[in-house]
Amino acid sequence: MAAFSDAASPAAATRESVPLILTRRPPGSALMHTPEPSLVTAFRQAGYRTYWLSTQGAAGRHETPVSVLARESHEQQFINNAEYLSNGAQDGELLPLLADILTRPEPLQFIVLHTLGSHLHYAHRYPPEFARFQPALTPQDKADIWRRERVTELRNAYDNSVLYTDHVLERAIQLLADSGAVATLTYAADHGESLFDGDCPRAGHGFAAAVNFHVPLFVWASPAWRGQRAPDWERLLLRQRQPVSTLAVFSTVLDLAGLDIAQTTGYPALGASDWRPGKRPVTHFGDYDADIRTRACDVTPSASQATKRMRFAP
Repeated sequence: MAAFSDAASPAAATRESVPLILTRRPPGSALMHTPEPSLVTAFRQAGYRTYWLSTQGAAGRHETPVSVLARESHEQQFINNAEYLSNGAQDGELLPLLADILTRPEPLQFIVLHTLGSHLHYAHRYPPEFARFQPALTPQDKADIWRRERVTELRNAYDNSVLYTDHVLERAIQLLADSGAVATLTYAADHGESLFDGDCPRAGHGFAAAVNFHVPLFVWASPAWRGQRAPDWERLLLRQRQPVSTLAVFSTVLDLAGLDIAQTTGYPALGASDWRPGKRPVTHFGDYDADIRTRACDVTPSASQATKRMRFAP
């Protein structure tokens, strides 16, 4: 696995970051109309059968900008009838859907799993057997992002949700491995999550805290893929500690599939021979390294330890 330890998201909210990750829109136009479709259509035009499996909603103020991209796929399944603040379907329920698709006699498949991950309410995001960190908020408790009184329970519930996300990702990788396919899996969180870090007066995301932009990003590749693309895999491994942006996901996923696209984006594939570290722009706040990392509410001297933690939502 190639895991990038210094990855930044271009936005701190799902409705902005997912369109930026899956298209070539510049960060300043995350919610604007663009004539170019997303990564889903690129794979569809290349002859892939495309799927979008989601535990997030299909419509709503936060959901619609993302579900518009989902509609580019051949098949979409939104399994959560509840809005994201309520208790609904959990991410592990996507795994049987993935397993079914992998058994279909289709030579080329592109599958998006859009998870709820660690969105509030954290206690809704995992089954009881994953409530390992205690004391933690329960599904019946209110998750208040403005009051510090129960920050320990809030953080433990968050950590339990991350534990469950790890489990879901592990099972998804195992399904791909067991299928024997020449396959890759790319995982990127669309934003992070602050839990009263440093001098930040609140929890949650969508504001100028470094942890809201510092996200996990990794690529898994099957043995068959690594055997066919050994030099590309070595380059990915060498860049694991380099500063990267999830704006490179569009070109990276295309490159992993061996696809070329006209008018290449300004964010080259992470496995490309000409990749170099560059600026990491973010919506609303300028640049991740020059602005967020130096002036955010969690990077004051009193927050030096807080910035060492990575938190992510989906």
